[in-house]
Amino acid sequence: MKLRNLGFALMAFTTGSTIVLSASAAGAATTRPHPHHVITGTKTPPVAPAAPHSPLLSLPNGYKVVTAVYPAAAGVQSSGYVACPGTEQATGGGAYVDSSDVVVNINSSYPSSNGQDWLVDVNNASSLPTAFTVYAVCMAHSASYRVISSGPWTASSNFVSSEAADCPTGTVVTGGGAVSNSSATDVNINSTVPNALGHGHTAWRVAMGSYDPNDSSFTVFAVCRPKPLGYSMRTGPGLALEPDAETQAIVSCPGASVPIGGGGFTAFLTNDTLLALNTSYPSGNEWTIDENNGETLTKSVYATAICAGT
Repeated sequence: MKLRNLGFALMAFTTGSTIVLSASAAGAATTRPHPHHVITGTKTPPVAPAAPHSPLLSLPNGYKVVTAVYPAAAGVQSSGYVACPGTEQATGGGAYVDSSDVVVNINSSYPSSNGQDWLVDVNNASSLPTAFTVYAVCMAHSASYRVISSGPWTASSNFVSSEAADCPTGTVVTGGGAVSNSSATDVNINSTVPNALGHGHTAWRVAMGSYDPNDSSFTVFAVCRPKPLGYSMRTGPGLALEPDAETQAIVSCPGASVPIGGGGFTAFLTNDTLLALNTSYPSGNEWTIDENNGETLTKSVYATAICAGT
């Protein structure tokens, strides 16, 4: 039986500091309408995902970012994936969504079991078609590479549920995500973050929000491999996420390191089912997320990244 703990913490770490955001139980009598559509047009496309170039930069072995573009029809869920070349394995991934409508969000973002592919499902509950780009960060093959899954866990109706997958001893988390079994457009990822749990133990945690009247399920994935040179977890500054709006948050990797995985998180209550991740992708030495707030109160949002390279 799943133990539903309303006081769980999403933890993200920077050098010398820790941010801990805890979800609180929501008032049972709270009733909220579905948000109206906020149409602000197509966003400016991100910079092409070329690796940074510098004579002082030593990228992780085999490092590259690969992408693939897919349509997202109005009113339905659409799927896409991108494959790492050759024998390389995905350390992290995500998606850039063209639309900034608050009801267009990421339902699932996760690696294949062998790490060859990164897969994404995008929910477009708006009345307009859009497009999305799937991203995978790839590194050279490692015999110790593992994709660890946890679940399936219940994504309760009108609730934000959080679960984690832990990396085994001798490895560290480089990225992660979750897959939902729901094709409903109102079940979306709220937060997806790395966790440093002490004594070198790491994990990946995902909060899944469901505004759907039916319970569904989701499985959390952690990408694990031996610690690369220059490994660190970083958290960007907290930014205000206004109601019925989208906010972009960015975190930079230190020195000459680059992101090999990333995500973001919000300061949510367990009934904040209309906080959802719209976009999460790497570019240069940064990881960028766009978070949508269909709720009635201002929240906080943070970008996180796992960095490597010297």
